[in-house]
Amino acid sequence: MSIENSQEGNSSEISNPLEEETASDEKSGELTQQPASELAQSEVEFVNPKTLLSRQKPSEMTPNKIKMLQKKIRATGFNPEYPIEVTNVDGRLIILDGHHRVAAAIKLAIDVPITRQQLSPLQEQQLLDEVAEAQQDLIF
Repeated sequence: MSIENSQEGNSSEISNPLEEETASDEKSGELTQQPASELAQSEVEFVNPKTLLSRQKPSEMTPNKIKMLQKKIRATGFNPEYPIEVTNVDGRLIILDGHHRVAAAIKLAIDVPITRQQLSPLQEQQLLDEVAEAQQDLIF
């Protein structure tokens, strides 16, 4: 299950990553999309993108999109108004939104702005499972 928004989808446009955010569906514990206005935003901080854990498999990443983002970031810089959304699970920062932007920033060797979101323990476990699955694909 993915909690990525349209910026990380197959669209060739770059959209505002804060249009939709991750939230909990109280009844099912599933990860769903809600407008950013419904979630509390945390402070923006800058981190090395290599410290962030991806939930996406290599096959889910679009090389052309990463190249396009690199070009845009190189020309205009990384806009801190659209930070990478992460959550902290047991001291590990897991990407919720911004996988392609993180990949571009790694290639450019620049720090990225992040905001941290709080998730339920059930959601955190789901994310850990997704990270493990994505890392397993890197082995093969």
